[in-house]
Amino acid sequence: MARARILAPLLVLVAVLLLVRVQPGPLVSLRNQVFDQLQRSWPRPWQDAGVRVIDIDEASLARIGQWPWPRRVIADLVSSAHS
Repeated sequence: MARARILAPLLVLVAVLLLVRVQPGPLVSLRNQVFDQLQRSWPRPWQDAGVRVIDIDEASLARIGQWPWPRRVIADLVSSAHS
């Protein structure tokens, strides 16, 4: 009886560690769904991360010139996007 009291929790621990290590598809899917629900329920407050996206389209290429652009041009774009 004492052996079973030690063996059962040990087997559960080994099974959980294997699940964490192997990461089967259904477990990953469940974890992602739970995380998504937590983010919907208690979203983090918005913070400016300082990331800017600069779209280079045909009009930009016509105005500035063919890619790659000089570093000065890119620096000016980043500076103006940051303002």
